[in-house]
Amino acid sequence: MAAGQHYILMADVIRSSAAPARRLMKGLRGLVEGANQEFGARILSPLTITLGDEFQGVVDSLAAAVRIVFWLEERKLEARPAFGLRYVVKRGRVDTPLNPERAHGMLGPGLSGARQRLQGLKKEKARFLIETGAPRQDEALNLALALHQEVYDSWAERDHRLISLFLALRDYKLVAARCRRHPSSVFRRQRTLRIKVYFQIRELAQCLTQLWTQPV
Repeated sequence: MAAGQHYILMADVIRSSAAPARRLMKGLRGLVEGANQEFGARILSPLTITLGDEFQGVVDSLAAAVRIVFWLEERKLEARPAFGLRYVVKRGRVDTPLNPERAHGMLGPGLSGARQRLQGLKKEKARFLIETGAPRQDEALNLALALHQEVYDSWAERDHRLISLFLALRDYKLVAARCRRHPSSVFRRQRTLRIKVYFQIRELAQCLTQLWTQPV
């Protein structure tokens, strides 16, 4: 990758003004801090809340950015109040040294371009945008993330706790035991919630990052 080029991850809360501000910010901070701990080895400048309901960071690869996005989406199922996020992953130039403590005080067209793309997403129905400069890669990943959004956004909030169990345990029998419900009932819920489809989409997105991505 060219000198100064980095993978920038930026996201903001959808309709943040509609949620209780203090509870929302507590949930967002917990989510961001958890991601920094989980992926610290892959993060060059930590995810940092910058504008109240927006955060940004710099990671070492496209694969890391996509893994973090899925991690955030899955942990967000446990947030109360529930909230949505829109994301931009952009490969671009950062002209100033990376800040290893907080993603503040850095300048460059990559960062300004990511913020412009994030603002543009507010006019779209899509919650995800990948822009790496490789058109075929970007198109494939954006299609995979559109499939993710179609499944994820169909889940009702009342099912989020059950879905979190499916994602953590993977086996409907284990979920049934944890919930003290009949396995056949939980198996039917697994099908209607399209849990296996979700896993396939997640694996597809992660595989796509491996086909084209180059290390920073």
